[in-house]
Amino acid sequence: MASKLTDEALTLTGGCDCTSITYTISIPPLASRPTLEKSVKPPKIYFDHCNKCRTVSGALVQAWINIPQTWVTFSLSSTKDGDRVKLLVEDVLKEHTATSGIMSHYKSSADVSRYFCGKCGTNLVFVYTGKRSGDDGGEAKAEMIDLVLGSLSKESLEVEGVRPDRHFYWESGIDWVKGDLVGGEMASLPKHPGGSRKIVI
Repeated sequence: MASKLTDEALTLTGGCDCTSITYTISIPPLASRPTLEKSVKPPKIYFDHCNKCRTVSGALVQAWINIPQTWVTFSLSSTKDGDRVKLLVEDVLKEHTATSGIMSHYKSSADVSRYFCGKCGTNLVFVYTGKRSGDDGGEAKAEMIDLVLGSLSKESLEVEGVRPDRHFYWESGIDWVKGDLVGGEMASLPKHPGGSRKIVI
């Protein structure tokens, strides 16, 4: 069974293959993390079997770390002199930034934008821009962002508890891939037919 992420404050790092884009995730202590659906506190780390994420990533199964946008800071290479520019998520998500061309994006559907490195092509970020609902049916309290789990540094991926604890869009997955995933240690992870924790297979 997957180990639990620490309740203490934690810093994770990652970025693209050419290092033009790096990021730092600053996870606060458990007591300071917002409560999401079903009393879950971020980060949420999961496998995603949906068709769109598979084709965008080129991976048989995509894995994500889902966190509040305020926890992430990006550092991008300047297009002119090689200096680095630090940006908050809200700056990166703007249509045009001073670092235009390094962080590229496109809308993969009406309410989804995906961001990737404009130099090496590394798939990095998924942002849902539609309305999210909370447990009470009202609007969710935190603006969230998904970062590609594989873009974390090796050191961050080896931190205890930094690993997927469930499968989303299980029914969209490739049968032989799912067979391999459930044949080993990951067989006991919860499986959801779509993107909600509410229905478990």
